[in-house]
Amino acid sequence: MTKPGLRELECKVCGQTRELEAGIRKMFCCAQEMVEVVEKGEKQAPTLRPNPRQ
Repeated sequence: MTKPGLRELECKVCGQTRELEAGIRKMFCCAQEMVEVVEKGEKQAPTLRPNPRQ
């Protein structure tokens, strides 16, 4: 299920860019949902809610 390699993902909330392992459901900086959206190839971030599991 995981894909090899790293890719840079930019957080649409705070603008930081981080290298994350592709396929791993990891939070950007702010919202866990953003990674799922990026993996689906969407360009727009979902409506963000505070994440208590930070």
